[in-house]
Amino acid sequence: MGCNKVKSVEEVKFLSNLPCLETLILTGNPVAKCVDYRVKALSYFGSRAGDLALDNENASVTEIDQISILQAIELAKTRTSGL
Repeated sequence: MGCNKVKSVEEVKFLSNLPCLETLILTGNPVAKCVDYRVKALSYFGSRAGDLALDNENASVTEIDQISILQAIELAKTRTSGL
């Protein structure tokens, strides 16, 4: 996916359904200029986020922590909207 026209991190969501995906390259795309695009992109992969190499780099401990926070927020939103 490197050097394409991926503009939004939400476009990565569709790739998160590929169970054998181990490496994803987003460098050279407009999305790579967005703040925290790595954390946002990796968060779509859920528990697999730590296993995926994004731009030839595995998620750092800090990124994994941030992903956990994002996932907890999403879970809380889901639970709240169900009330």
